[in-house]
Amino acid sequence: MDPDNAAHYRANAAQGQQELEALEQDLKERLANSEQTRFIVFHDAYQYFEKALGVTAAGAISIGDASSPSPRRIETIQQLVDAEGVTCVFSEPQFNPQIVDTVFGDTDVYIGVMDPLGVGLTLGAGLYDALLNQMADEIQHCTDTM
Repeated sequence: MDPDNAAHYRANAAQGQQELEALEQDLKERLANSEQTRFIVFHDAYQYFEKALGVTAAGAISIGDASSPSPRRIETIQQLVDAEGVTCVFSEPQFNPQIVDTVFGDTDVYIGVMDPLGVGLTLGAGLYDALLNQMADEIQHCTDTM
């Protein structure tokens, strides 16, 4: 559509690809010791992140929709925490934190925040990197508290 600038677009794309590969490598190195970290996420939104970086959530409090988890789901998660040795749970600022408190309030589980929308982050060219780094920071903190 813009052949006069095609070389410029290709160069930008190549640079962007290199930056993404460097970011992924950095995150993999940072989370290399987190493969065995057992954590619960608020909702199942992190599969690509987990797969790319070699970490795996033990489960999710909410399954897919925006409704609150049922008492049966809460009981299932509490049993999973015991069975899997879960050490951390990540709430999200977009959802009611009382749900996490209900499930984990009387435990020694670390309660962190993982925000897939990056609500508190600065908009701009560094947003994607900051978002992934913020999520990795939470998992790394979880690993360090084990």
